[in-house]
Amino acid sequence: MRIDKTVRGAALAVALAASAFAQAQTETVPIQFNPNGTGAGGAVAVHTWDWAPNSSLALKGIPGPAGLVTGSKFVVLSQASLGVLLNSNGLPAVAIPAGTEFTFVT
Repeated sequence: MRIDKTVRGAALAVALAASAFAQAQTETVPIQFNPNGTGAGGAVAVHTWDWAPNSSLALKGIPGPAGLVTGSKFVVLSQASLGVLLNSNGLPAVAIPAGTEFTFVT
C-alpha cells in the first residue's frame, strides 16, 4: 500500500509540473502600443493583434503532377487589415481610431 501511495504522489507531482510547464509556454507577453502614435490616449497593453480575414497567394504552391517534393519551395504573399487589438482577457484593449488603418503585407 505504501508503494501505491508513493507512485500516485509521484504521478500527481509530474502531472502538476507538466501542467505548469504547458501553461508557461502558452502565455503571451503584452506589448505597449499607442494607435494614435505619440498623440492623445497613450499606450495600452496589447496581447493579441486580431487581423481581419485576408487574402493570400501561394506562388509555385501547386507544382506539377508529382506534387510537392522534399526541398520544394514556394512563397506565400498575404495582406490584411487590423480588426481589433485584444487584451489578456480577449476583449478589445482600445478602439482603433476612425480613419486609421493598420495593415501588414508579406
